[in-house]
Amino acid sequence: MVKVLGLDIGGANLKLTVMECIGGTISYVEVFTEYFPIWRRGRENLPMAIGNLVEKSGLKNPDLAAVTMTAELSDVYFSKTEGVHHIIESTSLALRN
Repeated sequence: MVKVLGLDIGGANLKLTVMECIGGTISYVEVFTEYFPIWRRGRENLPMAIGNLVEKSGLKNPDLAAVTMTAELSDVYFSKTEGVHHIIESTSLALRN
């Protein structure tokens, strides 16, 4: 069985999907969502918010993790590049804890 964690880091919402795959077939899916307006709650709180969502999912050590994002376009970042780097760092930190 392969356990996959998918994250969508948006400017207003965080979404997490847990999937279990057996022999190339998806056998289980669960979705978690948290309202997280990054411009209000602050980018410094992103790692903790992602970590809380991962904790809710119960999947601490996925075999694979994938991230999509639109939050890098938020005004809390000076550039898209800065946003992408911060979101990847925040996600990595959340998955390590």
